[in-house]
This record gives sequence, C-alpha cells and structure tokens, in this order.
Amino acid sequence: MLMDTKHWSQKSVMEVANFFDVDIKLGLGQQSVLDRIKKFGLNSDPTISADIQDIYKTQVLRNGQHQLIKTRNIVPGDIVTIKQGNRVPADLRLFKVANLKIDQSALTGDSLPSAKNTYSLKKSGSLANQKCIAFSGSYVDLGQGTGIVINQACASEMARLYPKYKKKKKFLSSIVNRKLKSAGLIVQNSKKVKRLSNFDTIVFNLDLTKQEIQNLIIKVQLTKNINCKFINQNSRNIEDGSQVLNLSEQKKFTNLQLFKKLQEHNFVSGVKADDIVRILNVLANNNIRALYVTDGINKDMGLEAAYVSMLLGDYSRDDNIAMADLIAPSQRVFIIERI
Repeated sequence: MLMDTKHWSQKSVMEVANFFDVDIKLGLGQQSVLDRIKKFGLNSDPTISADIQDIYKTQVLRNGQHQLIKTRNIVPGDIVTIKQGNRVPADLRLFKVANLKIDQSALTGDSLPSAKNTYSLKKSGSLANQKCIAFSGSYVDLGQGTGIVINQACASEMARLYPKYKKKKKFLSSIVNRKLKSAGLIVQNSKKVKRLSNFDTIVFNLDLTKQEIQNLIIKVQLTKNINCKFINQNSRNIEDGSQVLNLSEQKKFTNLQLFKKLQEHNFVSGVKADDIVRILNVLANNNIRALYVTDGINKDMGLEAAYVSMLLGDYSRDDNIAMADLIAPSQRVFIIERI
C-alpha cells in the first residue's frame, strides 16, 4: 500500500495529483502506465477469482482519451470514472461527483449507501467518514464519479479485511471446477451450482431472436422435457398464435393465480424488476426448480432469488456479476449451442 486512505482523504485533489504525477484532465501517458505496471504489477484483486477479474472492465482517461480497459490493467495515478452498477476497481480519491452514492456495507457496515463528495477531511476520520474516497470492492448505487487511483485492489482497504472472509468461502472440488470451466462457465456460488443437476425449468430474460426461441423450445423443452419461460421478449420474435401473459395489463394476481398463469403461458411481458423476483419466488414455492438466465444489462435481483442463476456476462453490470451463481462470458453462443 502506498499510503492508507486516511492519509489521502486529508489531501487536496491537487496534492494527490502532484504526488502521482498525473494531469487530471489528460490522465496518464502510455509510458507512465508501462512504468507503473512494471513497478506495481497488475491490479490483482484478492477478493475475487482470476476468471471473474477478466470480466470486469473500467473506464479510464489516458492521453486525453476515455478508454474502457480490463480492470486488472489500471495502475496508481490512473483517472477512473465509475457509474451506477459499477464495482469500484481500486481505492479512489474522488475529485468529481454527480449524485454519487456507494454501497460500502461490506467494508464499513453502513446500512445505507454512502453519499460521496470531493472535500478533503481536516483531520483523520473513520472509513465511513471518508466521503472523498471510493473504496475498492464497493458498488455504485447511484450517480457517477471520477477519481485518482491511490491504491490498487491488492493493497486496498477491502484487501486488508479479506483474510477474515476467505475462511468462510467453500469451493467446489477441482474435478467439478474443471468440468464447468470446460463448458465455458465460471462458478460464483459453489453451493448453489450443485442444483444444475436437477432444475426442471429455465426462465430466459434475454432479447432473443425468433430463431433462437424456436431452437430453445425444440432443444430444451421438447427434447429434454425442461420447461422454458421467456420474459419480456420482443413481440415480433414470438411465434404467431403463442399466448402471452402481459402482467402490466392484468389486475393484481395472488401468488396462486400467478402460478396458474405461469403454467399456462411460456411468454410473459410487462415484467418489471420486482416482478422477476416474485415470479421466481412463486415458482420456488410451488416446487419448481428454475434456472434463471439473464444478460444483466439492468440491475437484476432475480440472480439472487433464483433456484440457480446464470449471467451472460458480455454486457452485464458489475453488481449483477457479483450476484450470479454462474457466469458464461461468451453469452449468445453458449446459450444456443451449449445449454
């Protein structure tokens, strides 16, 4: 760790920028980045697996140009922009915020997201009071902000606490891990992944083409006898004559009424975020074991509510990546060819 966040929270933005030899309007140059990678190494995060680290990307300012790069490639002094849904990639000294609120409960125990600002502290404060710092491993709940990387993830405040949590983690056997990896999957929740052997329904929350829907119905529903449910599909991609349950046009269903409707319909439209969780809970309460598959473009609490969940990670939000049981980085090809 270069210096802890208590030190940087008491420094002005100019003092921090001068220390890291960076122009906040231009960012680092290519040679500076190479020199710092050589000196500090990659931004390796000990709190997440190497496979997951390859998925995360971060917006940086380098040579006056905004770039989206792999999070593991950021270095101290990088100018980083974070927005809603992002996982904070390193400890940042913020110098620009717009209604920025960050969920840092794993680090500070705060019950509500912390409203951030750019003001330096006059004296040393607790982590919760360091409002000008965005902590590595926390999640942006609202707004956006820009800051200077003051500590890489491996030297962050969160990394200090990691040994306490590491003992609680349980991992699959190496044999199971190898099988899943060969199938293109990354395991997030080793306890729930065992449920892949006995799910009986797949709920797709994806923008699928008509041909993809037809292929899945034939391959999964008719051949493997696994029910398929499709949420919020474009009406043009649904086969003529298919019955669609439109939740936005219906009166409030009881859970029993909703379950009966779900049994009768493969396609459900007008589904809002809360509806997804309710649908998955209704299925579970009626002994339906559902694999939930989503692209995670919008925040999706269904990833936690499902019997087992799979995230297609190409365009997903960082907070969805954290909630998914399984991740398939190469999304569409995996779903159509491997499921």
